[in-house]
Amino acid sequence: MGFHGFVRFDYTSFRLNGIPPIRMAFFLLSSYKPNQGLPVEGDGHMGLGHTEATRTIVDMSILNVLSEAQLIDHKRFTLLCVCDAHRNDLEPDAQVVFGSHHKIYPEDFQMTPAYVARGGWKVEVRGLRTPTQSISLMAFTATLDSTTWLNGASVERAGLINAALGGTLSENVYTVDCNQISQLPTLVFIFNGFELSLQPEQYVQKEQRHGRTRCFSSIVSNPGIRNKDMVLGMAFMEQFLTMFDQEAKNVGFQPRIC
Repeated sequence: MGFHGFVRFDYTSFRLNGIPPIRMAFFLLSSYKPNQGLPVEGDGHMGLGHTEATRTIVDMSILNVLSEAQLIDHKRFTLLCVCDAHRNDLEPDAQVVFGSHHKIYPEDFQMTPAYVARGGWKVEVRGLRTPTQSISLMAFTATLDSTTWLNGASVERAGLINAALGGTLSENVYTVDCNQISQLPTLVFIFNGFELSLQPEQYVQKEQRHGRTRCFSSIVSNPGIRNKDMVLGMAFMEQFLTMFDQEAKNVGFQPRIC
């Protein structure tokens, strides 16, 4: 996974689920800023996963660089996103913590095997459902892409998922009634041995347009995807503590506590 953005060291200024880490924290300043009109693809926090997009910096692996500099002694890190209510323009929106400490261990995460390659970490998802209906029980590969804010799927699959969520296609996104968000169904991702749930408040995005608030699903169609696979961006990963273990080739998830 490439690195994109400014790095500074901090040992004490934040807590991981209420616990101060004893490892280094890396503050990543390149994040999605909807008010600045940045595109939803090619922004992100840690690097560029879309190889066809234009790079303005030299691609490099942050894990390899830090290992060679003897700043870390293993290749495990956890991505933490700041909750919406705590975000501001003076502090970064995402942080990376390397290693574990006395309260954060891989066994506390729901782990799933990952395929680690240039361009992203890939995991298998067994299916999608809501509490009342199955959306798809066909397994697919999901790429965890920190450079994309929204979650991408093929045109057909995005339509299928958003139909189950109650979205209406409008200008290439699926909009919902901002006053009825709490009435929308939970979206459940089925993994091998566990499930991850997104509440409607977690998968619905909001933006201001012409003085009005528009609410739309974070799952959008990507014409470049022509199969059942998906790209899960920061709109998905920000809902969890996400642990990437390159040595064990696993990715783990833990619900985020705001």
